[in-house]
Amino acid sequence: MEWQDRRVVVTGAANGIGKALSARAAASGARVAMVDVRAEDAAAAAEAVGPAARAFACHVASPGAVDPLAAEIVAWLGGIDAVFSNAGVGVGGKVEDLSAGDAAWVISVNLVGLINVARAFIPHLRRAAGEGREAWLVNTGSEHSLGIPTIGASNVYTATKHAALGLTDAIRSDLAGSGVRAALLCPGLVATNIYDAKAVRPDSFGGPQLLPAEHRERAMAFMTAKGQSPDLTAELCFEGLDRGDFLIITDPEVGQFVQPRIAELAGAVETVERRLADHSVAVG
Repeated sequence: MEWQDRRVVVTGAANGIGKALSARAAASGARVAMVDVRAEDAAAAAEAVGPAARAFACHVASPGAVDPLAAEIVAWLGGIDAVFSNAGVGVGGKVEDLSAGDAAWVISVNLVGLINVARAFIPHLRRAAGEGREAWLVNTGSEHSLGIPTIGASNVYTATKHAALGLTDAIRSDLAGSGVRAALLCPGLVATNIYDAKAVRPDSFGGPQLLPAEHRERAMAFMTAKGQSPDLTAELCFEGLDRGDFLIITDPEVGQFVQPRIAELAGAVETVERRLADHSVAVG
């Protein structure tokens, strides 16, 4: 895809993968609307990316906020060619230990947010495609979209990332023949601050909660040592779009749990085929 003069939207753009996607698009000549839940964070990130970027504040879980956001961005850019629906949050631990507020918060951002962004921006992407421009909706999933990672499940977070795959596949079907393409970015462990996501948790879900300094430093050291750089993740994403990929996987280690999942699915199909054949023989 030629990104010069493209009109791009990135949610969850203040840091991590979203900021890297924004920088990559801007470096290729695009103008970028960088959206995040806190205006000051979005503004700082847009300033770091440069004059091609502009900051917007929005809580994507609120449909009443996303529709005006789309209108405001279109007024600035004149249209939209690509949307990276990247906003996401995570909470660790087992489902049984998860508070109701945290469960609702993770679902609202990671799933409802994707739906809200898709519903608000797809009409603008269709319009761009109708004008002969290449148009993309790119949802950020995870290795958690493909199975249970070797580092383990993460309660409702894993469930929402599974849902992101189903939603994006359904959107791909909805968009068939429109000229708008859909993709799911499936990164592995990336060196971001998602471990501190509760720092921006809205009051309606329990309010902000900062990790103790010692825990934050330990988490930061782990992510830096083990995680892929956001810049590399963004580069691999753009390469996947150039190829026209639907699933953009950025870590080959996902094979460790994807292949057993594939085998399990194939085995389940073979089993039901045999069982139905046995039932047919018995009835006959």
